[in-house]
Formats: sequence, structure tokens, C-alpha cells
Amino acid sequence: TEAAVEILRSVGSAAPEVSADRRSISVTVAHGPAALSAVLEQVELRDIRLHDAGMQRPTLDDVFLQLTGHAAAPGTSDDEDGPASAKKGRRRRGARETDDLEKDNLENAR
Repeated sequence: TEAAVEILRSVGSAAPEVSADRRSISVTVAHGPAALSAVLEQVELRDIRLHDAGMQRPTLDDVFLQLTGHAAAPGTSDDEDGPASAKKGRRRRGARETDDLEKDNLENAR
């Protein structure tokens, strides 16, 4: 575990976090794909056995916590269902919304 922590420390932009059961280690990095490639190369050179390795993009809650230093208020997460009245006016994101925005921008430009 210490060798893996040392490798992750070398690529991380923060200190590596080791789980309580010492079975997983995570670290925040600036350039995910390049960092993962460097880590896997070092793991292979040091003959460390891995069960799994991968990347995970931060959630909006992770970013909010990083920027503000505290978690978002309960009920404000995108992952939670809000009241039905709040959902009534929502549109699905996708091509139609993009087309509408482009049409609005063209009309406003005239």
C-alpha cells in the first residue's frame, strides 16, 4: 500500500486518500488520462498487483465542496428528485433545446 501511495502522491494535486480497510486509494489529479497512464506504468515497474484502476470525474457536489469548503444544502443536488411543481417547467437537454437556442441567437442577431 505504501508504494502505491507514493506513486499516487507523485501525480496527485492533493494527498492520496486511503480507505479505512486499506483496499483502495484515490487521489485528485489535474490531467486524468496522463496521470492514470503514468501510475499504471509505475505500478508495473514496481510489480504491484492491482485489482482495479480507473478514473472518475468529479460530481457537481464534489466541485461545490472543493470551491466552498462545505457540502451543498440538502435537496439542492441534481441527483435528488425535487417537488413535482419544480419539474413541470423543465425541458430535457438535447438537440431540440440546442436548435431552439441557435434559432433564438439567429433571430436576435438580425
